[in-house]
Amino acid sequence: MKHLILCFILALAPLTATAQESTITTAQEDTIAEAIMGQFNAFEAGDIDSAFAYASPGIQGYFLTAENFARMVRTGYGVMYENETVQLTDQRQSGILVIQKVLVIDTHRVPHAFEFEMIETRHGWKINGVHRLAAPAFEL
Repeated sequence: MKHLILCFILALAPLTATAQESTITTAQEDTIAEAIMGQFNAFEAGDIDSAFAYASPGIQGYFLTAENFARMVRTGYGVMYENETVQLTDQRQSGILVIQKVLVIDTHRVPHAFEFEMIETRHGWKINGVHRLAAPAFEL
């Protein structure tokens, strides 16, 4: 459950997704990338308050403190703290969310794939959930 805890927040968030898909602008792509990479950098630096600030209001409301959030990430998503490479790959819009695929290579050179659910808030793009995907089928 702990490795999927971020996923259920969507059910709690008051989302009003529309069936209409829209185009993601270059500016949005850039700010989404900055948010994701900012959180990775904050975890790597041990700055859990900054890492927590990249989480959506729904995630922050669920975990209440940066310490609770960091404990869950450390336990279920340790590769967020320690990795060799982070690469943003495919991106798509899904209602009001943008889904960003992220490939993370851990310190043992093992690939891990994730989908980051991004939501635009009045404070910019925030991470609204992270889903682990099947490991990529290739060698490094």
